Amino acid sequence: HGMLPITGANLRRCDPALLNLPPDLAERLEVAAFENALLKEKDAVRLAAGLARLRAAGLEAMLLKGAALDLLVYAEPWVASSRDTDLLVRPLPGHRPGPHIQELRDALYREGIECDQGEHHDVNMNGVLPIPFARIWEDARPVRFRGEDAWVMSPEDLLISLCINSCRKRFLRLKGLFDIAETVRRCGDLDWERLPRKVRDYRCEGIVYAALCVT
Repeated sequence: HGMLPITGANLRRCDPALLNLPPDLAERLEVAAFENALLKEKDAVRLAAGLARLRAAGLEAMLLKGAALDLLVYAEPWVASSRDTDLLVRPLPGHRPGPHIQELRDALYREGIECDQGEHHDVNMNGVLPIPFARIWEDARPVRFRGEDAWVMSPEDLLISLCINSCRKRFLRLKGLFDIAETVRRCGDLDWERLPRKVRDYRCEGIVYAALCVT
């Protein structure tokens, strides 16, 4: 379920005398936290380099899922595990990227950075949902990531995308539900009046409702 680092982090806050964890389990939990922190740092360095390469090629990028959560939601991102990095990219204003863009995107894919142009397959469930990506860009916010320019979704779009991602995993993966819970808890500027309007427009009412109920 991708929960070993956060499980270990929470158990370390408890009284060891009361927990009485087996020594081999305590060691495994500690190692998992260090391993995940190292992976997170490597991913962040790779992502910053990828953002720079995309911008040099005439593309700007929006951080999705885990990359956005690490920046916006988690106070301790090293305890939240993720398996890949997802980006939504589009041409910079006034720029027309050439044919080499596909080669660059393929190279980033091989490095674990999924960068879809125009739309992202995880957000629209491979074209099943009529997600208006132009509207998502309109409501997006600029950020800086390790010195590089990027974008993030509005809090409402971020929560909707996490609910859709949980649906892709049949609402069974604890990590996805944890992402939803932490986003609701920590995004103080989430507009609960605006959210249902977007959900209806995106035609994913059942998905979001189910994800919130399961969470």
